[in-house]
Amino acid sequence: MGKKPEGLQVEAYKNFSHMNVTAKKAFVLPAGTPDEIVDVWVEAAKKTFNDPDFKRKAVTIVGVYPAYFGKDAKAILNMATDMRPEVKKWIKGFLKDRFDVIVK
Repeated sequence: MGKKPEGLQVEAYKNFSHMNVTAKKAFVLPAGTPDEIVDVWVEAAKKTFNDPDFKRKAVTIVGVYPAYFGKDAKAILNMATDMRPEVKKWIKGFLKDRFDVIVK
């Protein structure tokens, strides 16, 4: 059996996976939105995601993905967008070397 994958490439993969799969399906309210309004949005989203008709239709539109709300959703978004500087540097080098793309 091989060893557990590690390193900058694995971190970059995890960041991009969260961006591509989970975070791109997010509802994000503006910074500073009052808690009462956030709570209403979260409850409405939970009701929607628990609705049998929505679940049936969502499978064919977006696929079968877990839904995250509130602090759990924020953690997922952070996994998608917060990268260590070394990971960003590796990604920029990879894109330049592999695809001749320069990211500033």
